[in-house]
Amino acid sequence: EPLVEFQGEDILFAMAESGGLPASTLGGEGASIAGPQGLVPFERTPGFPLRLVDGGSCFVTLDTEGNISWHDPGTGKTLAFFTLYRDEWTLRTDKGIIRGTAAFDP
Repeated sequence: EPLVEFQGEDILFAMAESGGLPASTLGGEGASIAGPQGLVPFERTPGFPLRLVDGGSCFVTLDTEGNISWHDPGTGKTLAFFTLYRDEWTLRTDKGIIRGTAAFDP
C-alpha cells in the first residue's frame, strides 16, 4: 500500500516529532503539526521548509533560503528566526532583532 502520494513537484518531505506531536512538510504548503485539532500550519518563513528537527521544546526548521527557525510545537508560531548573510547575521525574536558580524574569508 502506498504510504505517501506526491502531488505535482512536491517530491521531498521531512518529518519530525516534538512535544509528542508529529510534523511534516508533506503537501507543498509549508510545514504542519498533526495535533488533536487537526493540522496546524507553521508560521511561514521566507523560504520553504526543507528540514524539521526536534529541538527539545520546539521544532527547528531549515528553509530553502538557508534560514533557521524555531517553532512552538503546539501552535506552530515562530519563536526565533536566524539568518546568516555574507558578512552579518540576524536573530529575530518577539523581543526584537539582534545583529552581529560574520567573518568571511574566501
